[in-house]
Amino acid sequence: MSKKFKSITYLNSAFRRLVFEFEEASQAGTPGLIGLARENPARARLQDLLPQFSAVGSGIVIDSYHNTSRQQDVVIYERHFCPIFTLNNSPEATYYPCEGVIAVGEIKSTLGEKELKDAFEKIASVKRLKRFKQESKNLNNEVIIPFRQYGSKQMISGTKKQEFDQENKEMDQIFDFILCKDFGLQKQTILEKAGKLWKQYPAHEAPNYIISLNSGFMQLYNSKAKKGCCSIMTADRIGLVDDSEMGFSLLINSLNLIFRNGRTVDSDVFRHYFLNEKSKDMASKLFYNLDNDEITSQATN
Repeated sequence: MSKKFKSITYLNSAFRRLVFEFEEASQAGTPGLIGLARENPARARLQDLLPQFSAVGSGIVIDSYHNTSRQQDVVIYERHFCPIFTLNNSPEATYYPCEGVIAVGEIKSTLGEKELKDAFEKIASVKRLKRFKQESKNLNNEVIIPFRQYGSKQMISGTKKQEFDQENKEMDQIFDFILCKDFGLQKQTILEKAGKLWKQYPAHEAPNYIISLNSGFMQLYNSKAKKGCCSIMTADRIGLVDDSEMGFSLLINSLNLIFRNGRTVDSDVFRHYFLNEKSKDMASKLFYNLDNDEITSQATN
């Protein structure tokens, strides 16, 4: 009789493999090399556990208003829709339009106060980017911002209440997490430092999860709902749980939840990264007339 496959066992195995790879990376010669050696397996493990319409890379997230994020260790994006701009095949100089980015992550060896502040600011630099919003009218003739689910081209208008809003709706935001090997402070201290940072940043700019492979994880909670939640927008407290394996499982579950229910804008907006609309409007044009072989010019303004 064949042995039954258990997905939880598989997930736990992936977690233990990641812990081993983090430990192995400590043999690298310098802090920079150690960091790179830990980012690579983290991206690989995530890619194995995420839907096929997603891809995992690293680099910088941009918007069509010429804003850029800071360098991101993990960038999860729509494989089939999101254009990628890479300079000389360098992962560090790879740029992803925010409309096609699903999630970002920061990978740290030891998470102390300095690293915590740096990770919060890196994540906020992504969440400040503005996805290009195109207005439309729904069946009630209301002007709204339509949306689409990740991995789909189909646009949905819906009602005014359902319209896309990345500042006030957690499923319209890029998901983010901090993954480290160890907490570099006592648990009460790291929890307090993280809590103050969560309060300091606007709700739509704050991270969703902090997971240590050895020291547990921090999750947002709503005391009324008596359960964990994904965003500080709906949370009133932060819990630190002494179960790293559970933290990893919750991260993978949350990412898959975002893939199923997360929303972004029309894929047609990617054209703004390829066309300079202003220059196009100001350009002069030459025409060859097929009827009389004449060449005429026309200036546009």
